[in-house]
Amino acid sequence: MGRTVSWPKTLDIIFIVLFGILTILAWTLPENRDTIKYFANVIINGGLALGVAITWMAGHPFIRSYIEDNVGIEGSTYPVVKHIYPVLLVCGWWHLQLWHCILTSGNYVCAREPQ
Repeated sequence: MGRTVSWPKTLDIIFIVLFGILTILAWTLPENRDTIKYFANVIINGGLALGVAITWMAGHPFIRSYIEDNVGIEGSTYPVVKHIYPVLLVCGWWHLQLWHCILTSGNYVCAREPQ
């Protein structure tokens, strides 16, 4: 308990890929840095939602590695823990929250005037 059993975690990989892409975009498109800066919230939240959806549909929800850290690998194989809790409740809730962040940050960014 309290130590990392599985590394790298799925969410870590999503963050590395997402911020790697943003870094490459900022380096290769210096004339569009302001656009990237204005839409950073939408890009980050959209990338997180897309990453959570892809890993969820691939059968490896991002919450699985955190459950393995808390209840152990053997405990994470129980049917209730394996299917009902992480897949239906936690991943679905996070996915809805990320989509909510996309919609609210997109409206804020689009309503702002560029400086």
